[in-house]
Amino acid sequence: MENLAKNESLETIATSINDNLPEKSTSEDFLKVLKKKALKDAPAMYAIAYEIDDGNDLAVVAYGLAFDNRSETIGINDNFHSCSATPGDAANLYAGFVSDENLKTHLVWLD
Repeated sequence: MENLAKNESLETIATSINDNLPEKSTSEDFLKVLKKKALKDAPAMYAIAYEIDDGNDLAVVAYGLAFDNRSETIGINDNFHSCSATPGDAANLYAGFVSDENLKTHLVWLD
């Protein structure tokens, strides 16, 4: 139930899906409506990357999902998982992992 939006119940979702189905619907019709809803409600995706030596190199170090109420990030090499209030907070966390003056942290939206 955690994945449901605030004040949204399974009955509300079922009604919403049923309202969008043709009268004589098939399982294929249902899956099309379900996919449309899942895509509409999907969190935004982003990456966290390091710019190295003033743009001479780069490294994507994590990918994340921005939900309405939180941001989840997974590191690429170490599978480090973080939960932050915002994607910007996640980028700041990764910025704190490095002390090299030649590294700059970037938040990149993947839309």
